[in-house]
Amino acid sequence: MDQRPVQSPLLTNNPHNGIILTGGVIQLLIGPEKHSFLVHESVLRKSSTFFRNRLKEEWRRKKANKPHEIINLPHEKKDVVELYLQWLYSEQSIHYIRTSPADDRRDPSRLHDAREFRLLYGLYCFANMVQDRHAKNATIKGFIDRIIISKSFPSDLAESLVTDGLESSPLWRLLVDMYAYFGSRDCVPIATHGQPRDWNHAPVQFWKDVLEVTWKMHASCNHSQYCPWEEDPKWYYERTEDDQVASSGRG
Repeated sequence: MDQRPVQSPLLTNNPHNGIILTGGVIQLLIGPEKHSFLVHESVLRKSSTFFRNRLKEEWRRKKANKPHEIINLPHEKKDVVELYLQWLYSEQSIHYIRTSPADDRRDPSRLHDAREFRLLYGLYCFANMVQDRHAKNATIKGFIDRIIISKSFPSDLAESLVTDGLESSPLWRLLVDMYAYFGSRDCVPIATHGQPRDWNHAPVQFWKDVLEVTWKMHASCNHSQYCPWEEDPKWYYERTEDDQVASSGRG
C-alpha cells in the first residue's frame, strides 16, 4: 500500500500546481540502508526529467517481473528525499517555520538554523541530480524565506558548491549576494561548526564574485532598503529559454 510522506515543519501553505495520482506505484530505495518510499508514478514524473527517463517503457520492460518498479538511489539521504517527496505531494512551497520561540536568539537556535540551511542545500543538490528545475526554484525560495525569518545566511556552502559542480548555479549567485549585502544589513553568517567555513575555504573565484557585486552596488549608489532577494526572489530562479524570451518580451 502506498503512503504519503508525513508532513514536515519545512512546509507551509502556498499551493502551486495540482497533482493527478495515476499510474503504478514506484519504490525508491534510499541510501546504503535502503530506506523505502512508495511513490505514485505520476508524482515522480511531474517535474523530474531523471524520473521520467527512468520510467520509460524500454527501461520498465527490463523490470517486468517485479511487483512494482524499484529505483535504487544508494548515495542519497533519507531526510532530503523525504522532503522532496513532501514537496511533490503537498502542492506547497518549501519554507521553514521556526520551532523555537520568536525571541530565542541563543546559540542552539542559530545552530538549528545552520542545520536547516544544510538540509535545504541537500535538497537543492538532489533536485539538480534528478533534473527538477521546479524543485530547485522552490528550494531557492525556501532559502530566501529562511534567511528573512532567521536574519542569518549560510556561510559554509561555497566550497560545497564547487565540489558539487554548482559554481554556475543560481544558488551560487544568491550566496555571493548575501556576502556582498550582509555588511549593511541586520543579517549574520552562520555555520554548523564554529567559524564560518567559507571564510577560510571558499575558492578565490567566490570572493572575486563577492567583490564584483560589492563594487557594483556601491558604484551605482544602490542603497535600497531591500536586498535583491527580497525585491524579487525569481531573480535567482533557473529558467528555460522560453521563460527568458517571455520575460524579455514583457520588459
